[in-house]
Amino acid sequence: MSWSKVAFGAAKCAKGVVEHETALKTALKGGITVVDTSANYMGGNSELLVGEGVDRWLASGEGKDKSLTVVSKFGYAAAGSKLPGVAHVAPGLSHSLHPDFYRHELSASTGRLGATEIGAYLVEHPEHHLALKLGLAGGENASATADGGGPPPPSQVQLDEARGSFYEEMTALFQAMEGQAERGMAYGVSSLGLSLPTWDPMHVSWEKLVECAEQAASRAGRDRHAFKIVQMPANLLEVTGLATAPAMQKAGLKVMACHPLRAATPEGKFELVDDALRGGLPTDYMDVCREVLHHFNLEIPEDREPTEEEEEIRQGCRFLQQLVQDMNAQLTTFTSLEHYEAELGGSITPMIADKFEALDDDSADLLQKFFDRYGKMVRYSCAQRVRDMATTGEGCPSGAHLLADSEPLQIYALRWLMGSPGVGCTVVEMEQPEKVAEGFAALRQD
Repeated sequence: MSWSKVAFGAAKCAKGVVEHETALKTALKGGITVVDTSANYMGGNSELLVGEGVDRWLASGEGKDKSLTVVSKFGYAAAGSKLPGVAHVAPGLSHSLHPDFYRHELSASTGRLGATEIGAYLVEHPEHHLALKLGLAGGENASATADGGGPPPPSQVQLDEARGSFYEEMTALFQAMEGQAERGMAYGVSSLGLSLPTWDPMHVSWEKLVECAEQAASRAGRDRHAFKIVQMPANLLEVTGLATAPAMQKAGLKVMACHPLRAATPEGKFELVDDALRGGLPTDYMDVCREVLHHFNLEIPEDREPTEEEEEIRQGCRFLQQLVQDMNAQLTTFTSLEHYEAELGGSITPMIADKFEALDDDSADLLQKFFDRYGKMVRYSCAQRVRDMATTGEGCPSGAHLLADSEPLQIYALRWLMGSPGVGCTVVEMEQPEKVAEGFAALRQD
């Protein structure tokens, strides 16, 4: 397989969105030869976009002499699915490793991609089932080592039994996937567990997966297995998996690094992007804060007692004044804009709704103005924080990095990852033409 160093990541792309279609066309015309999608992305609309986009590109004649590999994935099931092996693995998530489920998903993916052939089909996040077997909270954050608030870590006996059962399940699935090898379709695994240390209960061993593939090929009557690809998170702040990448490559595996600009760490989730620094701080943030504090300063004449309604409103106003002051004090504690937006939607907005049945238009507009400016302040603060981590090495497992003042952090982060030993391809989410340009910029400087 001859691959470009960067793959077009279609996780946020959907059929019918002109911006997404333009981004894919730009990437293909620029020389990107790998497209990464999934049956799960955008409810299948990502595969539809990729299928139609690649087909149009090839039909135009531009890609006639170029090799293109489409990598798709499967594993997640629709809510309420009655397909074989479907298990509830986390709130709102269902997943299956059953061979019949694989066959169903492959047929569905093939239908959505149309004339575009699948070069490789990966099992997406199989570690959900390891979490279930261990009795841990399923999903992407199932590690029992994160803090002391979850279930106790499993015993070694429990761990051995769970892992043994998990790899047996993977072997049975791989045997079914070996059936497509005659058609030239490779297979592999996309797993967060590959990037976890070996002592973590949720660690997934690439060596064990190779053993599973060897057993599967033997059972299928094949001399060689078609297990060719491993995909795992890797970036400046998540480097554990990178230590194994050279060995994976030596064993004949293509290593795809995903989440190059989104890091999940014990301290929180970080975005390795610093565009906000070039936009500067919102100059009117403190003015908006003062405006909110003044607006919600309800004065009641001192010559009489407030009515019950007035007292209720005054308490609500005091709550909002205190909220603004508390948020201002906590501004630098967020790790990403996503972190703030989750707090806003999950905690702050419900608290306001609990205090007020309704807000007048002026009050609602002013609060919205404050939240908007606050979000911009958070973006700036997070960008400065993560750039400082990268340049000083404090809190950055990959060490201190020498960035030119003019070089965007995201370009450097992509360039660094592409140059990491053993990494064959880096999946960059490219739902906008600007993100395609960033991928090309990193390629030019690599």
